Amino acid sequence: MNLFNCSSVKRTIDNQLYIEIDGIRILYVESSTLGIIQELTLKSTNYNSICKISFDTRKGKVVYVECKGFKADKVKNALEKCFKEEGILYTFDRL
Repeated sequence: MNLFNCSSVKRTIDNQLYIEIDGIRILYVESSTLGIIQELTLKSTNYNSICKISFDTRKGKVVYVECKGFKADKVKNALEKCFKEEGILYTFDRL
């Protein structure tokens, strides 16, 4: 499953994931653990940045996004925007 099929998160020619923030290209290596809740870790190869994403395979939705390090808030926002575009970001219904 490709979670990153959107305008804010792209891939290089050699299929490496990257996010461009304020004109800076942050490259990431992906690793994941399989299970009902799939844990995906993005670790930057060129900046101090790491993101953890939890994907609920039963709902087909991203239920958690956390980023730390270089431009963490902007990277998290870019990832959430990507998941919203694809309709896979889980949102809580508020009463």
